[in-house]
Amino acid sequence: IIYCECAYYNEFLKAHLNNDHPLWISSFSKYKPRCGYTFWQQTDQFKHNAFPGTVDFNIFNGVVKDLDQYILP
Repeated sequence: IIYCECAYYNEFLKAHLNNDHPLWISSFSKYKPRCGYTFWQQTDQFKHNAFPGTVDFNIFNGVVKDLDQYILP
């Protein structure tokens, strides 16, 4: 998995990588990133009652069945 911003991927990585690497895109915006992504980190300031303070909020671009391939045994 490659973690970066969409602009960085498009400018520096896209030409050198094939589609074998899932992207985890950091984009703190309410709009979806304009590049293919598997995971999208939408914020690092998400508040949830189960956690003190703030945590990252990530969105998976797929269905639960697809997510299984990223779970380590």
